[in-house]
Amino acid sequence: MEKKERVLREGRPRLHLILNERVETALRYLEPKEQRRVSSHLKILEVHDPENISRNYPKLAAEQDAKEMFLLRVSPRLRAIFWYPGDGSVVVEDLASHEVLSRHFRRLES
Repeated sequence: MEKKERVLREGRPRLHLILNERVETALRYLEPKEQRRVSSHLKILEVHDPENISRNYPKLAAEQDAKEMFLLRVSPRLRAIFWYPGDGSVVVEDLASHEVLSRHFRRLES
């Protein structure tokens, strides 16, 4: 990590990371090494600015009135689905394989 990026991340207030029960269950079934890698990637969400999130992560295509959901690549095969409720937290709703997401969502928005 570059010094400039480290300063920006340390200067920004941390968001409260909330893992849905499905995420906690999925983490328990991963190999320990992958579990640590996925957990460390999820912690990145605590320091991201929700205002600029659409620039950094793909948005899931959704109905007009639905909450904005985004994807984070947490391993070569797994993606985290997350959103910001606007109360100083970030909610990780689920972990899914890239293949499953491709089948269930018609397209991903950039």
